[in-house]
This record gives sequence, C-alpha cells and structure tokens, in this order.
Amino acid sequence: MQPVSGDERPVSTPKRQRTAAFNGSVNGHADEDPFIGASPTKRAKSTPQKPRTATPAALKESGLKTPTHKSRAKALFSTPTKATAVSTPSRARNADLSAKKKSARLLLEQDEEDWDGADRLAEEILQDENGNGVVETVEDGDEATKTAATPKRRAGRPKGAKNKRSPTPEGELPAHERYFFQNRAGPPRTSNNNLNKVSLLTHEEYFEKMTQYADPCKNEKSFLLDIHRRSFSQWNFEFEQEFNICLYGYGSKRPLLQNFADWLYQKNGSAPPSIVVVNGHTPNISIRSIFATIVTAVLGADTPSKMGAQPIEVLELLQSSLKLRPSQRPITVLINSIDAPPLRRAANQALLARLAAIPKIHLLATADTPNYLLMWDISLRDQLNFVFHDCTTFAPFDTEFDVVEEVHDLLGRKGRRVGGKEGVAFVLKSLPENAQNLYRLLLTEIISMFDEGHNSDDEMDGGAGGNGDAKDEIGIEFRMLYQKATEEFIASSEMMFRTLLKEFHDHQMITSRLDASGMEILSVPLPRQEMEGVLEDLVLS
Repeated sequence: MQPVSGDERPVSTPKRQRTAAFNGSVNGHADEDPFIGASPTKRAKSTPQKPRTATPAALKESGLKTPTHKSRAKALFSTPTKATAVSTPSRARNADLSAKKKSARLLLEQDEEDWDGADRLAEEILQDENGNGVVETVEDGDEATKTAATPKRRAGRPKGAKNKRSPTPEGELPAHERYFFQNRAGPPRTSNNNLNKVSLLTHEEYFEKMTQYADPCKNEKSFLLDIHRRSFSQWNFEFEQEFNICLYGYGSKRPLLQNFADWLYQKNGSAPPSIVVVNGHTPNISIRSIFATIVTAVLGADTPSKMGAQPIEVLELLQSSLKLRPSQRPITVLINSIDAPPLRRAANQALLARLAAIPKIHLLATADTPNYLLMWDISLRDQLNFVFHDCTTFAPFDTEFDVVEEVHDLLGRKGRRVGGKEGVAFVLKSLPENAQNLYRLLLTEIISMFDEGHNSDDEMDGGAGGNGDAKDEIGIEFRMLYQKATEEFIASSEMMFRTLLKEFHDHQMITSRLDASGMEILSVPLPRQEMEGVLEDLVLS
C-alpha cells in the first residue's frame, strides 16, 4: 500500500458484498460470525438478506455506488452492436409457443375416427421452428430493414392444378373405394384428326408401293404353311370316317385350301375326285348358286335346264340325284370363309348344315372371325359334324376382306373404286362420243340440282329399293334424263339409251335405285368437286 497524504483519501475498489451477520456488522468486522463453526447444511439453508447498515462514507464521497443486480441496473454506456432483424422474443413469440402447446395437446387427445383437419393444422404449427412465420422489424435511424415474410397461399385450388391427379385421396377410405379412386377415368381427350383429311393413293402409287414392299416374316410364314401341309393325310382320313372339317385361326387360309385341293387331285391321279371350291367372301354369292354348281359337278351333261328358283329346291334336286347314283364318288366341297357376310345369315347356315349332312358330301370350311361358333346351335353342330383344326397362317386377307369398299364408305367417297376422277376420265376415253355426251348431260343435271339445293319430291321421300345411303345422293329420274337425251339427239330410242347406261353400270360410274313411287333414279357416286372436274374435261375435249 502506498502512503496516502492528508488531502487525498484512499479510494478502494468495490467488491461483491458478502452475507451480512445477524448483529448488523458487515464482512465479519464486528462480533464473531454465527455461521462459523456451523455445519454446511445449515449454511446452505440460510437465506441471504440485504445489509441493514448504511453505505461507508468513503464510497459516498468518491461518488461510487453500491453495485446492483444486473437485471436492475441501468446501463449508462453500452458497446455499440449491429442491429439484427430478429429481436428479443416478444408477445408474438409467446403466442407461437402457446399455439404449439395447444397443438401438441390436440395431437395427444385427438380421436382417430373423428378427422376434421385439425390434426394437420397442429402438425404444421409444430413443424414451424423458431417462429419463422412471425418476424419483427427494427428501425435504425431513417432506414428500416424489412424481412421477407413467408408468402401466404391463396384460398382455393392453385392455378394449373385442375387436371392433376392425386395418388391418394383425402382422408381415410376403405380399400375398395381407394382402388376405384386411384383408377378413376381421366379427363376426355379428343383429337382434331379425322378420316376426311386422309389423302388416298392412286392406282399407280398403290401398285408402286406394293412392289417395293418386302415381307420381313416371309420365311416364317412359309415354314408354318409347310407344317399345315403335313396334315393333309389326316384330313383325308377324317373325310373317310364321314367327318367334316373346319379350319380356324388368324390369317388367310385360302392358299392352304388350294394346296389341299391340288394334293387330293394328285393323290387320285387315275380317277380324280370332283372338287368344288366356293369363295364365300364374294359379295354377290348366293346359296342357290353354290347348290347349282354342286349339281352341275354331280350330273355333268345331264344337268336340267331349270333347277328351281329357291335354294331348297336345288338342294332337294341334289339329294335325289345322289340317291339315284349309288356308285357316285364323294364330292369334296371347299368353302372359303363360311362366316363371311353373304353366308352369315341363319337361313344360309341351316341350308349349309343340310348340305354337310349328305353322306356323299365332304365339306371343308374355313372361319376367319373369332366368334364364328355363335352361328351354330346344337342341332346345326350335329348336322355339320365338324372336326376343328387350328391352322394359323398369319397370311394377309388380301381377297377375303374388301377393305377398299369399307374405307370408301367411312370416307364418304363411294366413287373411288374406279379411281375417282382419273378412273372415270380413263373409261370415258374408251367410250364412243354418244356415251361421253350422255355422261356430260348427266353430270350437268346433277350439278344443277346441287346449285338449287333440293331434290325431287320422290327423291326426298327415300328409295324403297335402294341402300341406306342412297337417299342421301342427288339423282335424276330415268324418264327425265331420257327425254333430255332425245332432245339433244344423243339417243334415238330407249334401247340405245339403256345400252349406253349399261356401260356406265359395268364400270361403276353411275348408280340406280327406286324411290317410294317406284321411279328409277340415276346418280353419280362422286363428290361434287370431282364431278365438276370430269365435266370440265368433257367440255374441253
């Protein structure tokens, strides 16, 4: 310690005040401290009290005060610090903590069967850490730093989420309802593509493309056909056992039947059997023509000139002829596409079943549709007595299916079968001048009806003998066209007029139908644009 002069008073550093004694002395300068010698337990249980003595005079004179608690002290000077965006937790933070406590309590007390969306809100509140949803701003002078608040989601469905499919439904659903929810139908999808936009190929383009095409599975198809040829002897044995045969499977079986007919003919070279091949896919085939062909193969030169107008009469004639010829060898009948549209009717199938039931008729038929068995009931199956063989060939149905006509019907272009405008122009070049003038007159009258926008009264009623689409075609009456043709000196008689029309019918350049009154209506199966093109070529030529 340095000596202190009389004028200067010593200034001591204030220290932390210790526990005061019960007698009022401070820091043990008075009587003996009653805590000395006491056990630690009693010392720990005593409560410190504020000293009752006054502040020493030395501290008062120096201007120093007794240190106070940090929480109660007033800071005269403080170290400058950088302002932060987030301040001390305030009432908003306390509100968040209170909401978290309520959310936790709700999650613990919620009922699994009672779902009203409250648990989701509680989970969102608990996941919000450190009160990110509420922030405070601190202003420093004239500048204020603003914190970016979390963007709030607008009410309702967000934009662009109309067609989004959620993988799981809202809430708890049973297993079967969840399955149908996940496999529900999506939004309808439509396309602007239609068949009218398809451009058809001409004959030259079609044949050019077909000559350039090479089948990549040609070797496999030929190998499959060779496997089926090995069954020819089995089929012949089944014929001898008085069974009939039905071949089914994908692919055209027409080449296979032709090979079987050649095999039968070569097998019995000395006395070849009578073989009748029927193409059931031919559009104009009839049951009567089939029976008439078989009668001609049986009787030969003894075939009567009149067999009867009905198919049942021709079938009875065939049965009686075979009974009168006991030495007659069996007749092999090969029918391609027994389920084709011309033969698909129940009446035709019943007549074919009666034909197959004749002992000296060996019937081999092919079926191209998958539901061909629905044509026959139990009685017809017994009469047909079929043995079925799977003869899948994967060969294209070039002859069986008339795809060209079906496509033209879909496109509404019925006259494209003769090549459209180019085909009609090619045929007209080979016809005489009177035929060209008659066709020009017919086109002129029909185009004028298009311009007028109406048909004749009989034509509007619809044709009784025409097809379903005939009444949609504009045509001219036979008598009216004949009268105009005689006025222009195109045809001098009705016989000559019909002769010219026959040329048009043979080349499918015109169509005819009967209206409700029995009047014959003539029309051209071409669109108006092509009619105008053909008429322009006829006028310029």
